[in-house]
Amino acid sequence: MCRVSYSIERKAKAIEIFNTHHPLLSQSLSDPVSVAIMLQREGVITGQVLASVESASPSVPNQREVLLAAMREVIQNKYSLLQTFASVLCKFTGNLGAVIQRDYDRYLNDDKKLIKVMIRDDDSMSTDASSTESTPPRVPTVEIAIPQCMSDEFTSIQTSYGRMLYNIRKIIKKEPPPLDDVREYLCCCRSSLEPKLSLCSNITEILRAVEKECSLINVRLLQSLVEEFDIKEAEKLITEYKGILKEFCRTVKISLCLNEKFEALGGSPSLQCETVTYVFDWEPDEHMLQDIKQIISKTSGKLVKIKYIKKGNSIIVTCSFPHSLTGALIMKLNENLELLMKNGLMKLTVGYCTIWKKQKVQEIHSAFTTVGFVFITNHGIRRPLVDEAFSVAKKFFELPHESKKKYSRTSTSGNNGYIEMEQEDIDPTKPGDLKEAFNICSPTECVYPDDEVSDFKPVMTEILGTSRTLALKILEVMGHALKLQDPQFFVKNHQNLSNTTIPSYTTARVLYYPPLPSPAAVKPGQLRCGEHVDYGSITLLFQDPSGGLQI
Repeated sequence: MCRVSYSIERKAKAIEIFNTHHPLLSQSLSDPVSVAIMLQREGVITGQVLASVESASPSVPNQREVLLAAMREVIQNKYSLLQTFASVLCKFTGNLGAVIQRDYDRYLNDDKKLIKVMIRDDDSMSTDASSTESTPPRVPTVEIAIPQCMSDEFTSIQTSYGRMLYNIRKIIKKEPPPLDDVREYLCCCRSSLEPKLSLCSNITEILRAVEKECSLINVRLLQSLVEEFDIKEAEKLITEYKGILKEFCRTVKISLCLNEKFEALGGSPSLQCETVTYVFDWEPDEHMLQDIKQIISKTSGKLVKIKYIKKGNSIIVTCSFPHSLTGALIMKLNENLELLMKNGLMKLTVGYCTIWKKQKVQEIHSAFTTVGFVFITNHGIRRPLVDEAFSVAKKFFELPHESKKKYSRTSTSGNNGYIEMEQEDIDPTKPGDLKEAFNICSPTECVYPDDEVSDFKPVMTEILGTSRTLALKILEVMGHALKLQDPQFFVKNHQNLSNTTIPSYTTARVLYYPPLPSPAAVKPGQLRCGEHVDYGSITLLFQDPSGGLQI
């Protein structure tokens, strides 16, 4: 009965916080659709709610109210989703999301899992669960978010971490640097901190914000701060802690790290879009924590922080990173994908996107060696871009015949230009194909129909560029699927794919199958496109809802 009452109280408090900020949300939420899309991806609202927000367009106030009404309902069902809502808002509205986070931390963060770390005059330490009622200690204390279920091995490193943070805080508070200088420096180091720092009124609050950006095995931001402001005593403490940590990582097996949190201080949970997950085919007793630290550091640089490690069918390492660095992180991981695979990578996910999955390599191998075709999803090419390409192509093909002929492929234009009905016979044993086409073989030499369809060139150039990138990824997967000694073999032999200024046989073909006036217009044996085998290494085919490809 007490538990039910406790839950009701927290839900009521969460709704109270939400209602307090509702008037400002109703005025300042400038892009409710983008917020709703992220909330849906994070599992906070359903696809149906997202569709309702989108359908309220083009009225932004209506979109806001639909979204906020839905958020009030989900918070009533699960109060902790207010924290996720605040984290999402931070990506769009800055200070407002940070204010809601601050109120959530003040009233709803559960402090019963904290352990009090006692700092004595002789610098020895002991711990005591904060939920235990006893005589208040006569020594200074600091609270760090260590779960009570921590193993003994982790309690040791956690208390060392807590001692370092506590003493650095004392040193800096004695002679604090100018607040504005500290804020400006930290914002330059990590722009995502700016909303939180703007709410900090003193050095203690700023240091807490910095500590929340650190973790048990990552104190880089704190170290950078004390080095920038030349706080020698604090530098010494960090150096000592890093020595302790290095020995800990070298000797502790992964099996002792399973399900342990590496973020020693509390704070808002990372959104899925700010989470990268590595799955390694490792046995926990055969590897040390140092092995994970090294491979993560080598392949992602300083972009991520380890959050926790757990075991499924293999070792799963979950890390966090600032949302603003998503693009840089994906590029960095793609550059180091081969190194990760050599170290037993089975799956790599950044945000909502799976970058690599060993099972997919096996699936592609099976499909290419049996059917010869695969249907690819989550390929990284935006659906709106594909739709736009179909749209501009339709505009061109609906032009009068005389207008289209101005851009015809000729003997001197290479494989660039317009091909009219029956001009091409893919199967030479049959009459010419009942289709039209526009080929782009060399983007820099092709003559585009700019006068008639102004957006034809930019759209087609973009989709050709993204298709080249996707083709290189597929060629790399093929190398792994065939277990080649050099998985980059196909990529290295298709180098012109990544250089659009060098002519090659790589061609973007836009095809159009116009309505036929009558069955009598079709000659015996004539087809839309004759039977054939493609002459290139691979073909990427984008289809409209009508489909049409026959295998």
